[in-house]
Amino acid sequence: VESWDPETKVQSYARRSTVITQVESERDAANPTININIEASDGTYEGAPASRDLEVRIISFNGAFADQVTLNGAVLVQASSNSEYDLLSSGGWIADGPVIKIKTGDISVGVAKNIVVAIDRYENPTPAPTAEPIYARTIVFIQGTTEFGQDMFIRGGIDHEYAQSELGLFCNGVASSSQCAIPIKHRLLQNAYTREWKQGDKYLDWYGPEVSQCSGCSVSDLPFGSPMEWTTNDRNYPQTVEADGFGYTPLNVYGPNMWLFDVDMDCSKTVDGWFEVKSFISNGPGWESDVSQFGTPFQSGNHFARCGQVNVFYRGSGEAEIYPVGSRKESGDKVDSLSSGQYFAVGTVFAFVAVAAFFGVLKIYRHRIMKTDSAAVSNTQVTFSNQRNSKKKDIQHYLENQDV
Repeated sequence: VESWDPETKVQSYARRSTVITQVESERDAANPTININIEASDGTYEGAPASRDLEVRIISFNGAFADQVTLNGAVLVQASSNSEYDLLSSGGWIADGPVIKIKTGDISVGVAKNIVVAIDRYENPTPAPTAEPIYARTIVFIQGTTEFGQDMFIRGGIDHEYAQSELGLFCNGVASSSQCAIPIKHRLLQNAYTREWKQGDKYLDWYGPEVSQCSGCSVSDLPFGSPMEWTTNDRNYPQTVEADGFGYTPLNVYGPNMWLFDVDMDCSKTVDGWFEVKSFISNGPGWESDVSQFGTPFQSGNHFARCGQVNVFYRGSGEAEIYPVGSRKESGDKVDSLSSGQYFAVGTVFAFVAVAAFFGVLKIYRHRIMKTDSAAVSNTQVTFSNQRNSKKKDIQHYLENQDV
């Protein structure tokens, strides 16, 4: 504070300002460049530093490859690794994926700085067209037990390290500009408890509450990601997802404590349909531990899910089940849902089949007795033979009377 007016109660602050501009030449120029001008600082305040070691980062979305960087006409050293770059004290630069990082070294704030990045080539001669959004209903279940006052949130998208090293994507800590975040639209807004958390929640991301998310929430009530809904497979549970946004849903064929994330997701922002998720439980447990899931496109400690499908996971476990939305399993059709009329029809058919099978067996048994008895007749056992023949006739007479 520079001064204080007791009458108006207005404070006057000391300020220092620095103007920074950037100009990029035409790509088809003979020697394309990116010019960054950092003007000398204007103004001062108590304790203001006399010099600064600045770092400038240029994010290249069009595949620009730097060939050389100069600072006020002097060529800067190009580091061969990030560790070497971190040790530079007198200025230097490195290309780290799509990011060109430049250090100026410790220079007076009163000295203007002109940084010129000479571009060797552009990987994309023209800007790559933005993929048309492809939204599809995507469902994620994560099983997890919570206590009173705890809620489960989901975070995810694309792994930062893989996205930057393998895909050349730029991923920062801001959902609206990070290429690791995936656009979503919540489908379940019936639950008043979670509805405010879903307002302004436009991305599945790794970063917690978005700038626009839950704008009316106090700091203590801010969400820890995208909210999930508690569900059960108990049909007698008084609340339902359809009516109340939580509780029983035929989507849940697994059991209680299955937390549901039901959204329309932009599949064009995924990795060939794959994306990653991890759960976060508020007021205690926090982040889910790393898992190892079989059959994933690359390795990470997260669950891998498919856009446009039902994905079932268990907190802290690599177990996973993925199947299409709308499949028989997802619909909840089970034998115990038959009506009384259906049960009667099925029972009648079963009874008829059982009776027919019973008499069929008796007929087979009758023929076997007749064949065996005939072979057993012996001239030396006339009395016994007569007895068996009499018994055979009795059995045959009984079976013939039972035929239908």
